[in-house]
Amino acid sequence: MGNKINLQIANDLQTQIVTKLTGLTLNENIHILNIRLEEEKNDYLNTIVVDKTKDHNNEKQTMVILHGYGAAATVFYRVFKGLGENFRLLIVDLYGFGQSTRIKAEKTKLKKNIEASENYFTEPIEQWRQQMGINEKFILVGHSFGGYVASAYALKYPQNIQKLMLLSPAGFSKFSQQGNSDALNQNQSGSFINRKLAQSAEYFWNKDISAFDLFRKLGFAFTAKFVDSFLKQNSPDISKEEKKLMKQYLTQIFLFPSSGEYAVNQLIHANGQTRDCLLTRIEQIRHQVPITFVYGDTDWMHGQKEVRDRDHRVQSRKPQNL
Repeated sequence: MGNKINLQIANDLQTQIVTKLTGLTLNENIHILNIRLEEEKNDYLNTIVVDKTKDHNNEKQTMVILHGYGAAATVFYRVFKGLGENFRLLIVDLYGFGQSTRIKAEKTKLKKNIEASENYFTEPIEQWRQQMGINEKFILVGHSFGGYVASAYALKYPQNIQKLMLLSPAGFSKFSQQGNSDALNQNQSGSFINRKLAQSAEYFWNKDISAFDLFRKLGFAFTAKFVDSFLKQNSPDISKEEKKLMKQYLTQIFLFPSSGEYAVNQLIHANGQTRDCLLTRIEQIRHQVPITFVYGDTDWMHGQKEVRDRDHRVQSRKPQNL
């Protein structure tokens, strides 16, 4: 598809991933939708809906999944079919990420404003819920930064949540110099390009510059090479076809205009630690909403010890089984 970056190419790649890699049939048991948030604005959330039940009067529970930093709904393609057997599955691109609206963030309103930065993500989800007509309680799943957003949403709208599932969530550990040093040391084990990018991202993050601005400055070839290296290191078991499509797709969305990532900078540090720890705040809804934390057995995410010390329900699985 050349070195072009545009929404139509990303749309085509998303469709190919859905049709070729999931074992599902587009517009039959899996659908790709742009859900408009407000009629007068061109605001929308890109949404993938998986529902394998032909009887639409069934009582199947609704599960909503939120992706992590810089990712998109499509990255969960391997679980679409399995989860779709048991749930009405809705996977959403966060506002300002993936193929959702990318309106430039108003930095002056978000600067050092945790509440405004959380609302940047949680309010579009609430508007989306209303537009989708989800009136029953639903299971909310969040991975990494999506776990932060899911927690912030549940804190604000606990009446909508049946269960909160947090997969290696960001936001449950306060910043510490030791934690920052540990994260930097971990980056030393990666490839040369990944180590240099991590060091640069740390510097620019602290300057309130998006890490993805580095990709935009360095261009298509560099970004594609980084994505290729990332997939080799983190997903060595995927097929050639999976790797090809995911590489093309991630390169596209990494180079889209900046938007949501600026709000992320106001909420967490470059190493994944939070500016306002959710660990204490989540206690407000602990007896109202069942909460489960899930970590991989080699998980790097900060906050695991703190979560266990608070006697939260924690499940650990090998990463390949998540």
